[in-house]
Amino acid sequence: MAIRPDKFTDRLVFALRPDAATIARIEAARDRLRAEQGMLGQPLDAADLQITLYHLGDFVRFPQELADKAIAAAASVSAPAFEFTLDQATSFKRRAVKHQPCVLLAGGEGLEALKAFHGQLAAALKAADLYRYATFTPHVTLLNDAIAVEQQAIEPISWAATEFVLMNSLPGKTEQVVLGHWPLQAH
Repeated sequence: MAIRPDKFTDRLVFALRPDAATIARIEAARDRLRAEQGMLGQPLDAADLQITLYHLGDFVRFPQELADKAIAAAASVSAPAFEFTLDQATSFKRRAVKHQPCVLLAGGEGLEALKAFHGQLAAALKAADLYRYATFTPHVTLLNDAIAVEQQAIEPISWAATEFVLMNSLPGKTEQVVLGHWPLQAH
């Protein structure tokens, strides 16, 4: 029997989190999109703005052994800091029409550096036997709405990635617990 999604208590993800200035630029882009598109969906909190690098899974109780393995794998990653740009907005189409995620996509400048870093993290997770899938569409979710935004250019938002984190994003709550963070090396 499958576990109902509302029964999950823990969601472990590796992510990049923006600094305060980048959050302000992301929120301004979101507010422009909401006004232009007539979207009424509730915006995500600033603390929830991130690029998910890897979703380790959803769990019915905190998976301490898996978290320990993930922390050890992350500690083995040695990568330089890098910059990338969010330059497109779109909606990911979902079956639940009222819940189309409106997102900003990373593209163009710095995308190869972001993908290279993701590859390094993926290699560390593979070595720890924690890697389950290969897809990676770097994006920041802004809100869910019944209105689907067609892909369009936005004023570019530069983002300097200086660290990555492992978080327990508690499903159904507006709380995220950082389990570890690892700095990216200065150039």
